Amino acid sequence: MKKFNWLFLFLFSFAFVACDDDDDVVLDTVAPNITITNPAPNTTFPAGSDFTLTADITDNEGLEEVRVYVTGPDGNRISQYDDEVRDFLNDNRNYDLEVDFTLPADAATGAYTITVEAEDEATNTTRATVMMMVNEADLDAAAFNTTFASTAWFETWDLNDDNMLDETEFGTTFFQTWDLDDDDTITQAEWNEFAEDFGLEVADWEEWDANNDDILTQAELNTGLTASGWYTAWDVDNDGFIEELEYTGGIFGLWDDNDDNTLTADEYVDRYDTYYVI
Repeated sequence: MKKFNWLFLFLFSFAFVACDDDDDVVLDTVAPNITITNPAPNTTFPAGSDFTLTADITDNEGLEEVRVYVTGPDGNRISQYDDEVRDFLNDNRNYDLEVDFTLPADAATGAYTITVEAEDEATNTTRATVMMMVNEADLDAAAFNTTFASTAWFETWDLNDDNMLDETEFGTTFFQTWDLDDDDTITQAEWNEFAEDFGLEVADWEEWDANNDDILTQAELNTGLTASGWYTAWDVDNDGFIEELEYTGGIFGLWDDNDDNTLTADEYVDRYDTYYVI
């Protein structure tokens, strides 16, 4: 009887220790981290073009699966990527996502949402999204106007909300787009880049920089734009104001390098993304 009691106490003590060990187990409640590195938000791609989705994905314990969804402007999911993480060298804690996509030539234009979803071994899940725009491969003036109108830039520049730009507001549009680093000054380097992209190669920096201080003020820029004749030339209806259709028509004319009334991807995508995509 005595032996039995000792045995019972021994087994009871062992069970208690085992239960106590189980209580020390820490559950993983930390979800993965996702950083989408490409494309940049609101990047514009012409239909038929290629782009690469890249993202850095990490988890504190271990990743299980990575999924990618592309949702079109109609809300329908049109593409899917699914991959199980098998990187045993670093315990599945890191995953460098890189997926190549080709947009169909007849892809619907509009906003597309790319969703990257990562699930870890404890089923914690994280989602990250980035939006991109798809335009027609070649744009006529009307299609370019539709694309530009979606940015709401014109409404931002139209300070008095009359749906038109006066000459002062017109100058402001170019000061803001010209100032690529958003430091409220226009340097000669910024001026040179803009001049090349907007067909002002023959313009003279020293004439624009009237006080020779190596930067352009808003007043100096307005004077230079007046000399360029853009405001008058873009005012198609000669009412003394620039409406949105006239504004986009002016830009369209500057970028239509071969004067064929069509903007190809080579003519507009890089310039559009540089100056009009946030």
